[in-house]
Amino acid sequence: MRCHINRDDRHAVLAVDAYTNTADVRRELDLGFTRPFGARFALPAGIPGLANAFGPVIIQDCPDLERDAQGRKRRLVTTVLSKGDDISPGRIRIAVSMANGASQRLGCGAEPLPTPSAGSDPYEPPRAVPPAEAKGTVCGWLAWITLPKNPSGAPWGVVPHTDTDAPVTGCSLTDTASGEAAVEFSGWYGDWTDQPFVRLLPHNVSYSDGRDSRRPMMSENYGRATARCDAEAVNHLAYGNARGTDAEDRYLTGRQLRPLLDAFAEDQAERRGCTDLEPPASTIHPMRG
Repeated sequence: MRCHINRDDRHAVLAVDAYTNTADVRRELDLGFTRPFGARFALPAGIPGLANAFGPVIIQDCPDLERDAQGRKRRLVTTVLSKGDDISPGRIRIAVSMANGASQRLGCGAEPLPTPSAGSDPYEPPRAVPPAEAKGTVCGWLAWITLPKNPSGAPWGVVPHTDTDAPVTGCSLTDTASGEAAVEFSGWYGDWTDQPFVRLLPHNVSYSDGRDSRRPMMSENYGRATARCDAEAVNHLAYGNARGTDAEDRYLTGRQLRPLLDAFAEDQAERRGCTDLEPPASTIHPMRG
């Protein structure tokens, strides 16, 4: 389903699209995976999805649609594209309205989403809390492990960005002195997640063997672990940010980041009943210059 408001024959002021075809879904969800990618978890609570550089993306399972020819689960993906990349209340309302209508008309069977009320701000940035106060959230695992010392000397904070069962989950470890995210952890659920990671990592990590880009790996700023959940692929990502403009000055080294990724992936797998969890090997690959 498509609804576009055009400025002229070639340019849309607003483009709202909904897809259930597997190839279309994979294409839309593939966007943004060539450079360091931290999904912006800027959708209201209860609305599954993420916000990439182009706008809000809603991701829903379609229980009433048969699996595709390869036996893959069918999904409904709804996107909103307009000038600028802000995630405004208006865009969220438009995306939700399109997703609810598309689910009915296309026979998806997804649960209706709550519509944010007019004039409300559907997204208030979640507040950082001490790790011990994150129990029961997607960041709860950080309450049980020993964290490396923050190089700023300040205590760590944690920010749970999503519900624990979201199609893309997110949790950040933050520096309470600056308020900046030191490490971003995210879980990506569904077979559509494999190819984006195969494209993402070679753009940012130097490999001795190009085939390594299809395996779990660890670099000084990236980590990837894999698993299987509900017979589909799962990818877990840890991305460590630099402390300033010097890319070499990072909050955590790759060797400090690796056990945190392992703990995050193990917690996600246990929560969601995933199997075949494979953490990255001990090799720390250099960043691509």
